[in-house]
Amino acid sequence: LTPAAFPCFGLGAWLAYYRRYTNPQFAFADYTKWVVACCAFVAWYLNRNYQPASYGVLYELCIAVLALWLVAKTSLGFGGPVGAFFASPFLRFLGQISYGLYLWHVPCITFVRQLHLYWEAQGLSILGLGAKYNPDVISTAFALWELGLTLCLSIASYYALERPFLLLKDRRFGFVSAR
Repeated sequence: LTPAAFPCFGLGAWLAYYRRYTNPQFAFADYTKWVVACCAFVAWYLNRNYQPASYGVLYELCIAVLALWLVAKTSLGFGGPVGAFFASPFLRFLGQISYGLYLWHVPCITFVRQLHLYWEAQGLSILGLGAKYNPDVISTAFALWELGLTLCLSIASYYALERPFLLLKDRRFGFVSAR
């Protein structure tokens, strides 16, 4: 746990305590929408016009409040088009492979960037990544290569490793799962 995660950790702990011991339904008052809207605006503004380091704390706190609202609201369920989006098969599949996405995203980003540096040294280019590598600029082509590789490895590791162990756990301990 790093100091940068303290606002998220503290707000998550508060939500868990509040939901467990005070109000299991966690009914949102009307003013929470205004708080979330203000936090979203402040986070957007600070992200565009990032000033001194002291604003970084406020930015992180606003992002933590937005994440808290999203998690709390999602745990109760959304209705309408937002609910349909969160219940879509695509997002449910991403939820199944999310651990693989978490594990593979950094190695894939590192691999694609190192591969590009190697090819650049050889005078080659990776299908549209450009002639010069700039670590401060993330191009669309970099993002697509990194995303594609991450998705492929995450799906493969889910079906080759994670899913067989989940099914084994279900058979061994008698859990009923929706897999």
